[in-house]
Amino acid sequence: MTVRLFNTMSKEKEELIPLNGKRLNVYVCGPTTYDFSHLGHGRTYISFDMIIKYLRFRGFDVFYLMNITDIDDKIINRANESGRNWKELAHDFADKFKEDMNRLHVNSMSRFQNASDSISSMIKNIQILLDKGNAYIIADDGVYFDISSFPEYGKLSHQNVEDLKAGSRVDVNDKKKNPYDFALWKFKKPGEPSWEAPFGEGRPGWHIECSSMCNDEFGPTLDIHGGGRDLIFPHHECEIAQAESASGKKFVNYWIHTGFLNISGEKMSKSLGNFKTIRDILKTWKPEVIRLFAVSNHYRSPVDFNPESLEASKNSLERITNAYYELNEALKKPENILEDEDKEMILNIKSHKEKLIESMDDDFNSPLAIAEFYNFIKDLNKYMKSRRSGQVLEAAKKLFDDTNGFFDILPKEDASADTSAIAKSIYERLVEKGYKSDKTEATLDDLVEIRENLRKEKNFALSDFIRDQFNENGLVLEDGKEGAKWKIKG
Repeated sequence: MTVRLFNTMSKEKEELIPLNGKRLNVYVCGPTTYDFSHLGHGRTYISFDMIIKYLRFRGFDVFYLMNITDIDDKIINRANESGRNWKELAHDFADKFKEDMNRLHVNSMSRFQNASDSISSMIKNIQILLDKGNAYIIADDGVYFDISSFPEYGKLSHQNVEDLKAGSRVDVNDKKKNPYDFALWKFKKPGEPSWEAPFGEGRPGWHIECSSMCNDEFGPTLDIHGGGRDLIFPHHECEIAQAESASGKKFVNYWIHTGFLNISGEKMSKSLGNFKTIRDILKTWKPEVIRLFAVSNHYRSPVDFNPESLEASKNSLERITNAYYELNEALKKPENILEDEDKEMILNIKSHKEKLIESMDDDFNSPLAIAEFYNFIKDLNKYMKSRRSGQVLEAAKKLFDDTNGFFDILPKEDASADTSAIAKSIYERLVEKGYKSDKTEATLDDLVEIRENLRKEKNFALSDFIRDQFNENGLVLEDGKEGAKWKIKG
């Protein structure tokens, strides 16, 4: 088993070697829950969900922890603006975040951890940093980390302290020893939540929560830490400084970061009017389309979210879904044959699987793996036009299910499972419309044949009714030289 991943720290691909056997401890920075989750969250967490599911498929025992930042300046400000309790607001949006993730099939997390449930651990770690001389107190302000006490500050973002420019969420304060010293603890202010601490009542800064949670759950060193590329500096840089100063040990073995997301060539922002929440997008596009779009791009690459790309993903999803349906239908009546053509197809399927795994083992190269998956589907469709060997179909089903296990792009409820109910409903309504037949019920294939006969009889009202009913139930009828066929919409 050789999986290689790109480590942001070394800027190289490295073989993934767990600290403990096959056990992998993974931490990914979760959202700050003061608003609905946006499309950038969706891209990042779909990517990590795919990575975690693939690692489990490859035999690793992965424990995946994600934090929920439920105490933060933005949360307090939003709560004050809306007249709500900060905790109620944060947990309400945390619930909505989890709902959005479930709709996107992002469900690989072993556990969520609220920042407000780890305050005691943060206080303990801040005290350690004060005792070791890595932190200092500014009266009537808070406790700050002294970056000059950690000479390696900047090693993840590959920049020298002298060259650093203040990034987002870097506190500006003339009383700090260094411009880039960051708050570990903010002393109590009117109208803000606070907790008792030996160094003064207050609340935690943003950076201390993640390193404290990691230490609580995994000890001083964990295997993989991830997040969006925008978190490399300052957040993850600050995490390293805190954690390694406190423990004296390496904090993380492998750092993974996802690329930026743009909207039709522009950075997503409210000021540009192109800010998209996950809920906005799901009003127009199916979750599986969004997910296929995400995994069709390499997790480290920048992604441009645009209607053309989504339409392409929609069409690709239709191909995948229909191939899966046809395969399941064929498995209901397999043939007990294994001739040269079937043996060749089994070897073909094995080759597709090996190439697909080889691609994913190489830093989770999902675009290359997806391309190989399409090649497999093309070969499978060609094979099923004339042959139905049970052994071939079972091998194809195994590859389909294994691949979907980590891409997770098929509808959660297989659409083919509902086709009999859809057919029954359409047929009953057709009879109500005046169609006369000896049949008591009809399959979708029967309905396609009925429509053809109605068209020959020039009964276009009922034939169009059948077509419209297919469309309303998430199906589409396609007319071709060999007659009409139905398939599931993407």
